[in-house]
Amino acid sequence: MDHVFDVLEWIILAYFVLLNHGFRSRSTENPLSCCLDSDIITANGGGSVSDFDHHVDHILTNAPQAVGLVRSSVTGRQPVNGFWDSDHAGVFSNLLVH
Repeated sequence: MDHVFDVLEWIILAYFVLLNHGFRSRSTENPLSCCLDSDIITANGGGSVSDFDHHVDHILTNAPQAVGLVRSSVTGRQPVNGFWDSDHAGVFSNLLVH
């Protein structure tokens, strides 16, 4: 019997394939950045900050000796003017390239 993977399992598998081939993370995993559990991204559309319960958005490099992480953060975990930015929060990093 074939095992049917859900989307999150495929994302995790892909992430570990990249790590096993020399890529290294240059982003934060805290706070978590995924995903609003609502099809409507208005503030009263059903989503909440507690929906961000896993991490699927990554910033990676295949030159870890040359690319250093200065700092990383997540934006968009609260609605602004009645709307969420997206169903995903935004992960961003300041990098130092040697």
